[in-house]
Amino acid sequence: MSELPVSKLAKIGYCEARTAPWATNAVAIGTTTTAVTDFTTKTTAARAAYNAQQAAFNAAKAATNTYHLAVRAMATAAQDIID
Repeated sequence: MSELPVSKLAKIGYCEARTAPWATNAVAIGTTTTAVTDFTTKTTAARAAYNAQQAAFNAAKAATNTYHLAVRAMATAAQDIID
């Protein structure tokens, strides 16, 4: 019996690789087309959630960088006035 990978992203990849073969062979592997359709829907949702999380992470990194640059520019302007 195969076990799912440990990491969440690897689990998504593992499941994505199985959606088509399981759909084609649902009854032959001992399940139903309904179960495989549900599995496929959940796999698609997991990938979409991962993609959204990655986009948010990248946006947060960009916003943090913008914040640091703005504070640096502000501090430089303040120091110029003080000097």
